[in-house]
Amino acid sequence: MTTPIPQNFVQTIAKQRGVTDAELETVFMALDGQSTATIATKLGISDIAVRKRLGEVYKKFQIGGNGPGKLSELRHQLLFSYHTDQGNERF
Repeated sequence: MTTPIPQNFVQTIAKQRGVTDAELETVFMALDGQSTATIATKLGISDIAVRKRLGEVYKKFQIGGNGPGKLSELRHQLLFSYHTDQGNERF
């Protein structure tokens, strides 16, 4: 992943939001900077299926709107949650 967020932390947060294993696998690849076309090829699914999976994840994280900013917003939310969690462990 291109972010300093451990995968197990992302997995925990995602499961709390009801993200499926298939959606989570897709999110990890997207957060790693892979295009939807590359993800589709690696998973053996269509580009549209990749977009649907990501769309479901965005809904579960209450990320709305159109365009490429949704993945950045997801990354931001995950980073914020991670840093908040790390701050709470210090006390």
